[in-house]
Amino acid sequence: MRHILMLVVSLAGAAVVEAEEAITQRGAEFKSVVAPLLNRYCADCHGEKNPEADLTLPKAAGTALERANVAVWKRVYEQLENGQMPPEEAKQPTSAERRQLLTWLKGTLTDAGVYVDPFKLLSPARGNWVNHEALFSSRSGETTGTPDRVWRVTNTAYQQFMERVIKQFRIDVNPLTITHPWKLQPGHDFSDYSTSHRVGEAEIAVHLRNCERVAQKIWSNIKGHQTSPIKLAIEAGKSATRSQIEGVVKPLFEKILNRPMEPAELARYGDFLTNNLRIMETDEAVEQFLIGVMFHPEVLYRLEPVEGARAMLAPRPLARSLALTLTDREPDPVLLKAVTDRRFGSRDEVRQHVERLLDDDAVPKPRLLGFFHEYFNYTKAVDIFKCQTTLKELGIPIRGDYQPSVYVADTDRLIESILQDDKHVLRELLTSTRMFVLSNRTPASARTTSEKRLREKALPDFGHTGEQKLVLSTYEVSITVEDWLDYKPMNMPADHRMGVLTHPSWLIAHGTNFENHAIQRGRWIREKLLGGVVPEVPVTVNAALPDEPDQTLRARMRVTRDAYCWKCHRLMDPLGLPFEQYDHLGRYRSAEIVVDQTATQRLKDPTKGRAMTTAPLDLSGGIELSGVPGLDGPVQTPLELIRKLADSERVEQVFVRHVFRYFLGRNETLADGPTLVAAHKAYRENDGSLKSLLVSLLTSDSFLLRTHAVEERTRP
Repeated sequence: MRHILMLVVSLAGAAVVEAEEAITQRGAEFKSVVAPLLNRYCADCHGEKNPEADLTLPKAAGTALERANVAVWKRVYEQLENGQMPPEEAKQPTSAERRQLLTWLKGTLTDAGVYVDPFKLLSPARGNWVNHEALFSSRSGETTGTPDRVWRVTNTAYQQFMERVIKQFRIDVNPLTITHPWKLQPGHDFSDYSTSHRVGEAEIAVHLRNCERVAQKIWSNIKGHQTSPIKLAIEAGKSATRSQIEGVVKPLFEKILNRPMEPAELARYGDFLTNNLRIMETDEAVEQFLIGVMFHPEVLYRLEPVEGARAMLAPRPLARSLALTLTDREPDPVLLKAVTDRRFGSRDEVRQHVERLLDDDAVPKPRLLGFFHEYFNYTKAVDIFKCQTTLKELGIPIRGDYQPSVYVADTDRLIESILQDDKHVLRELLTSTRMFVLSNRTPASARTTSEKRLREKALPDFGHTGEQKLVLSTYEVSITVEDWLDYKPMNMPADHRMGVLTHPSWLIAHGTNFENHAIQRGRWIREKLLGGVVPEVPVTVNAALPDEPDQTLRARMRVTRDAYCWKCHRLMDPLGLPFEQYDHLGRYRSAEIVVDQTATQRLKDPTKGRAMTTAPLDLSGGIELSGVPGLDGPVQTPLELIRKLADSERVEQVFVRHVFRYFLGRNETLADGPTLVAAHKAYRENDGSLKSLLVSLLTSDSFLLRTHAVEERTRP
């Protein structure tokens, strides 16, 4: 016991000495590196006299002063890390200088017991914080590559795995009854980042129930075949030889995981089944073995290991990574055979399979449409509830004109059509006057029937006049039964609408339950098209507009013009207000409906609700602080704004950045600059082809190479 106590005291003493040495080193670094940088970039605003935001920077970094100023250093770290400081108009530190400051600050905060979450820095919301000009300068001076990682598969990929196993073993389980252990919730940013999710106890419990159910059915099916060599080997039970055990393990493992079994795996799983047979009944032993195989990490994760400091992924994990990136499922037979035949692994071989997968319409690629679901975020329209009172006040028949699921399906069809053409994809998405109507009424498989029969089955709600009166009024078109086909494009009114940003699905999704949300629409444009950064609302701010139903939205938004608020709102409001051309149901309008307070007060019957009147629209807005010469300036209509954005090379480049994040599952860094420049070049030189952009990205060093991750993986 005495020896143990001496060891503990010794280790504690060593830890104290190490901590003191670290603090001394921080002080030396402060004097030689940090203080000069703070004086150069921060002292003018955060000195002792009249400091901005009441923040004064410490002049020294002794132990006592560091700990007394932890809150100050934490604020400095957050402002530097999120790119908000120094302010845009001030002189900026270089990327190397900013990294020096952040490294010192992180160490100082850690010494003081403050945890800095490394994964927070990698979240999707931080993607635009890398300087755009530096990123597209092609002079990063750094080698790129994605940190080796364990990336949880999507719920779709998990479902595809289970469906394949059920089909291969021909077991009586309805794949639709398999519960997903997780669901990626779409939000303002991309949901499927490699650093965003972990598998916890709850997810493991759901997966275990799925595996138990499937394993029982597999073993029951195997036992039912009397001539099965696997069954004959299992009957030997505890006396089974190693050869017999391996005769069970290898075929079942390879059938479940759909790949050859490595010798080390054969030994490990063979031991597992042997031990099970010794201590369990045969049925339980085999079922536990099957569950163990379905708990292989490949079922739950994308495994992307690397040997050495920086290297290309090995062929098998590279093939799986490519397949999951494009198809959300395991590699197809052609790709698997290429790996087995050792014809997959070089950059040219990867390119051949990327092009093949993109060109083959028979290969499902849900992640292509999935990107646009999350990029435009228009699928949220189905979750925006509109109460019946609101619909009635606006003169909309219940279950009539407001059908968000229809609008979402029609936007899907528009995007699929543009992707099929694969020409000037972003421009078409922003400016196309094509539209599809009621495209969710018939599945693609039904299109082989005669057009007359198709119309009769799909459109039972067409009126006696031969015109659809409910949904189509939002689109401002009138169509007869004879003219309609769900896959036949129509033209939107060219002077009223163009592209996804004027489609009802996007307008509804970027609104509220009861009214428009110009701020939200403007924020989307700032972040997704201009590549800007909008800080989150401070916790001390009540981000609510005045409750003045008799005033227009623009009039109520006067509160955002206060000096403290306008610093951020000038980035959003002028971009979103032109879209007041459309109401929160996605309808084009020439005036805004507001409450007539005087008429409402005269109503004697409260059940009649509120009296409504109209107010003229002010659609003026503009682009400010874009950082692009010639792009800033006023606009008078939403279509004028959209055209300016569609003509901008910066907007194209920002689009490339978002494509990078979604398909690589991480934010871009300065080292990825050459990758993005090459991808944008491929997009432009091939007439705005998304396929060409993806081929460039998925054959780049950023996708193919892995480096050892340096971030901490656990909380202290």
